[in-house]
Amino acid sequence: MGGDRMADFDALFDEYNDKVYGLAYRLMGDRDDAMDISQEVFVKIFRNLKAFKGESTLATWIYRIVYNTCMDELRRRKIKQVSIADKPDLVDDNISVEEIYEADERKKAVHNALYKLDDDQRAVIVMRDIQGLSYEEIADVLQCPLGTVKSRLSRARFNLKEILKDYMELFDEVDV
Repeated sequence: MGGDRMADFDALFDEYNDKVYGLAYRLMGDRDDAMDISQEVFVKIFRNLKAFKGESTLATWIYRIVYNTCMDELRRRKIKQVSIADKPDLVDDNISVEEIYEADERKKAVHNALYKLDDDQRAVIVMRDIQGLSYEEIADVLQCPLGTVKSRLSRARFNLKEILKDYMELFDEVDV
């Protein structure tokens, strides 16, 4: 294996590692699963990088590999993932314990609600609202028409708000 290919892969890994893990984590709902998926994705990228033809952006190609790998694993399991909420981040002294608790409860509520959506709806919410992909990039990743992405996202947001209605007191001052 040539040194240039390895250097290219190392640079690609450095640039996309956090993005791959973040998408896998939000689609799978578990840190260990996300780590396993991330490793599997980078093996696939390494093996198939020569086959990348530039028909989409490199980022879109990578997101498609992450998405497909996660969906394959979820289909294989055919079980709903149980979420593991993050612990509150380290915060400054100006934030009260109550604010930390409420922020943690909001995070848990959204995280749990995401895993009540079906896989396709969760995927579009994660890619658009959490990962910040454009509609066009999502359409490329999912290999579906732009209109399908927009309608799925609209339905997913509606369903997410419905699920979160029971928790609205947590979101009084937050734009959901």
